[in-house]
Amino acid sequence: MAQINRDRIAGMNIHYLYYSLPYFLDAQQKLGVKTIELWAGAPHFFLDSMSYSDCTRVRHEVESRGMQVKILTPENCTYQYQFAAQEPELYEKSFAYFANALKAGEELGIETMAINSGWGYWNEDREEAWKRSREMLSRLADEAGRRYGVSLRCYDESHTRPAGGKGTFP
Repeated sequence: MAQINRDRIAGMNIHYLYYSLPYFLDAQQKLGVKTIELWAGAPHFFLDSMSYSDCTRVRHEVESRGMQVKILTPENCTYQYQFAAQEPELYEKSFAYFANALKAGEELGIETMAINSGWGYWNEDREEAWKRSREMLSRLADEAGRRYGVSLRCYDESHTRPAGGKGTFP
C-alpha cells in the first residue's frame, strides 16, 4: 500500500485560531510540513473587500521556516461574504472580497484559492440561489485565470444543509 508523502499535506491555520501565526508556523515546521493552507481570518491574516494583511511580512514568516503558502482560503462559511448572496449589495461586496483575496494570494505566491459553492437562504428556491452562485464562480474563475494565474478549487459544502433545507447545493 502506498503511503502519503508528507509533501502532499498542507497545514491549515484555522485549527490554531487561538494561537499566534508564528506559533502555528513553528508547529508545522516541527511536524515537517512544507505547504501551508492559509485561512484568511484574524488574527493570522486579515482580509476584507478593500484591504488585507501585509503579505510581504506573512510570506517572510512562512518562507523563513522553509515552507510555502500554496493555498489561500478566504472565509466563506459565514453569510458576511457569500457566493450566492441574494441582496445585490452583499453580492457585489462578496465579489470584491473574493477578488481581493486573489490579489492577496498573488502577493503570497499561492497556486490555489479554496472556495465552496456557497448557499442561498434555506427558505428560498434552490435554483435561484444556484444561479447566483454559478455567476459568482464564473466571474471569479475569469478573474483568477486572466489576472492572477490562480486555480480555484471548490469543495463540497452539501453536508451543511439541514434536513429538508432548500438553500444549499449538492
